[in-house]
Amino acid sequence: FSFKYVGKIAIKGVTGLLMTLGSSVRGLLLNKQLVIYGGTNAVAAMSVLNSILMIQDAALMGGANVISMHYSVAVGEKDPDQMKRVFGYEAGMNILIMGIIGLILSVFGQDVARIFGADDTIARLAQIAIVEYHFGQMFFAVMYMSIPAYQCLGYTRMSTIMSISSTLIFPIIFIFLLAPIFGVAGIWGAFIGEGVLSMLMNLFFVIKNRKHFPKNLNDWLLLNDKYSADRVMNITVDNVEDVCKVSQSVGEFLKENGIDDRRCLMSGLCMEEMAANIVEANHFIKSRHDFAHFLQFVLVVCCKYDLFHIISSNL
Repeated sequence: FSFKYVGKIAIKGVTGLLMTLGSSVRGLLLNKQLVIYGGTNAVAAMSVLNSILMIQDAALMGGANVISMHYSVAVGEKDPDQMKRVFGYEAGMNILIMGIIGLILSVFGQDVARIFGADDTIARLAQIAIVEYHFGQMFFAVMYMSIPAYQCLGYTRMSTIMSISSTLIFPIIFIFLLAPIFGVAGIWGAFIGEGVLSMLMNLFFVIKNRKHFPKNLNDWLLLNDKYSADRVMNITVDNVEDVCKVSQSVGEFLKENGIDDRRCLMSGLCMEEMAANIVEANHFIKSRHDFAHFLQFVLVVCCKYDLFHIISSNL
């Protein structure tokens, strides 16, 4: 444990904290405007929407957390292909799910609202709120996945601005702009308006960073050269003299790919000792091809399962 990581961890958590606080403030302001322009029926319709979202979000949260974990692993391994696959899968899944739910509830929204005790008047208002919310979330889908992706890549300030804008600033703008003109319908329409504006903000940040319109996921995810690095290490061991090069080569390769200093050092020492024994004994490894597979196996074991304390005890 080191206190130098506390600040970094705290900074990473600021975005999530601001999103939560922004959502809470937004909810308070939204209910206040609903009371002013729609009365208790509009507030009751919003309560029905919140009840549906509690069930829906609980079902989706598990999958989203798993995908986020896989994305973090891909970032740590500097694997751009896996990063793009995970991002594309979650963004596509979110858009598809929100679109399907929106279509279903546009037909059966009133029936669903009645399950939660709404009368006919509240059910009609709730259906409008439900449908517009879900279609608005289709625009949010890509941005919600982009925020943690940018955080992992170190764009903390950008992700923080996107978070507070999408959860608080944009909703306030649309609610206070549309409610006086369209009443309750304007408040429901704010769901779509803030989603579109958040998507455009995400696009603006990407264009500003890339200096051009995004052409692919590399541009959208802001993947720079370090996430397209060559991850291949070439080592030739023909005699005992070549063994001396193994330790240095292995250590440098692992360090370039994000492995901590302790693992880099111990991996090099382990490989040097093993390679020396293999060359001197001249058995088990019969070709360079076999040695390459053996080297790959040992590095995976050392770096993934942290078995240095077992291996180094025999050195």
